[in-house]
Amino acid sequence: RPMTRAATVTSSASARLDTRRPFTRADALAAGIPASALRGSRFRRIFTGVYIEARVPEHPLVRARAALLLHPPSAFVSHVSAARVLGLPVPRDPLEHVTVASAGDRSKRAGIRCHVGPGDDVIEVQGIRVSGPHRMFVELASVLSLVDLVVVGDALVRTYPIKPREPWSSTVSGAARPTPRRRCGPLRSQCS
Repeated sequence: RPMTRAATVTSSASARLDTRRPFTRADALAAGIPASALRGSRFRRIFTGVYIEARVPEHPLVRARAALLLHPPSAFVSHVSAARVLGLPVPRDPLEHVTVASAGDRSKRAGIRCHVGPGDDVIEVQGIRVSGPHRMFVELASVLSLVDLVVVGDALVRTYPIKPREPWSSTVSGAARPTPRRRCGPLRSQCS
């Protein structure tokens, strides 16, 4: 059966754009993938304007890459998202957390929570900028319960070369100090 013009464009575009990794709608259109193909069954929308092939399984690295596509190159995955990328046990959070250098760099999208902070203590995991373990632990103090934070801290010192008594003053002074959150148990989303 002969290929249609749309299938030909999509096939040749796939050679130029790796659709097995997150990509923007603009990248797809520039590569010749029609908008109608993005709405079809071949692709899955991760965030508004960010897609991936539907057959690629969900994974923290995939979501992190997708979130970072919407921000400047200096942005990095942080908070709960950083913990997921580092393979640490954290409670389910439907949001991807990204930290940028200034408020003007924020990109407001459903499914992404954007924070503003300095770009120090950032590591790279499979090409993705991620909060370093010390910084991530301090970030998590503002969003997790004490029990969840202890679980993460325990996994952190067993998984990464971090000494429990190592001074963290540079991390805490370099990052914005976490604001304690009121805890509401299962109703956390209604807390201030």
